Amino acid sequence: MPNDEIVVRDEAEADVAVITEVTAAAFAPLEISTQTEHFIIEALRAAGALTLSLVAEAGGRVVGHIAFSPATMSDGTDGWYGLGPVSFLPPEVFFALSFDGSVPHGKVTFHEGFSADGGEGHG
Repeated sequence: MPNDEIVVRDEAEADVAVITEVTAAAFAPLEISTQTEHFIIEALRAAGALTLSLVAEAGGRVVGHIAFSPATMSDGTDGWYGLGPVSFLPPEVFFALSFDGSVPHGKVTFHEGFSADGGEGHG
């Protein structure tokens, strides 16, 4: 897939099932996931709150999905949207922003804070 051109487009009705598959596959290997991300997308779609739903295609196959939905601000400001879930088939499961133009290669390890579960031992 590295040599395939990636095309990003609006989701189509025919993409719904494959979006579920891609999302489940993207989050399956992640220890920080509760494996419910595909349910989030289904709930947003059912509520009419999936404001922007884009798929990424490589080689004519859907390999990724990104969702935007309305976000509520505590100060009453409207017009804001949340990003997520963001899903790509492995190994394309990580997005990064380089501040100096370099792009590292290798396995990513998140800060231990990403393992927080609200249980004992905090604070």
